Amino acid sequence: MWTLLGLLATLVTASVATTVEQSNCILRSRDLCKPTHQEMKDAYTQFMIVPQVIQTPPTSLLTAYYNEYTMCIGNKIPPWETTIPAFISWPHANPTGLHTLVGIDLDYPRYFSSSSQYLLELIVNIRGSNFTSGTVLTPFKPVAPLPGSGHHRLAYFVFKQPHPAINVTDDLLIRQVLYILTRLISYSPFYFIADFIREYNLGVPVAGNFFVSRQICCTEEKNYNKCETCESNESKLKMKSSCEKETDY
Repeated sequence: MWTLLGLLATLVTASVATTVEQSNCILRSRDLCKPTHQEMKDAYTQFMIVPQVIQTPPTSLLTAYYNEYTMCIGNKIPPWETTIPAFISWPHANPTGLHTLVGIDLDYPRYFSSSSQYLLELIVNIRGSNFTSGTVLTPFKPVAPLPGSGHHRLAYFVFKQPHPAINVTDDLLIRQVLYILTRLISYSPFYFIADFIREYNLGVPVAGNFFVSRQICCTEEKNYNKCETCESNESKLKMKSSCEKETDY
């Protein structure tokens, strides 16, 4: 029984990984720093962020900069470029409205490992787009895929809060502190962001964006797009695609 379930889970994971690799090839041929609404919808579905985390794609594109990299729908950013929080903005931000910012790793510790996520950042009660006005429930943590775990999907969402402010109760603070402590000592500090969205009735994100990243082994002579990954030769041969041969890292 358990062997059959394990085999089924492995097949599903492999199928999902293949789908995302194919989506990466398709998306790389487009300019998704300025996507149409349909392109955003397609990308979130192809990368299975819909429905794994949210049920409806964001209505607007969140703009984020990591040093020299701009987050574009599904593009690739090296993990070492995310050591400093991204500069984030989004269009039509109501200066008097309150917002929630969520940053998650969907694939920590390994690709499509569960229905939960690794929380990178959580800020509530952001007035307009002024992040310093918000309450930090989970402080920023740089992207850190484990070597050999492949590409991780990293997503950021902004939600408009339907109520004047999220009541930061002792219970909420205790939950977040426990999560932060777990994040420090465990490879599996899972967080169910969908539950948080439902609990505070956040609805559909008003803005969002995502990228992919993986840990690689680089020498000084090679740049990020030419480095070999920290995966085994067998894994590299299996995952190699014609798309990767041309432009992948």
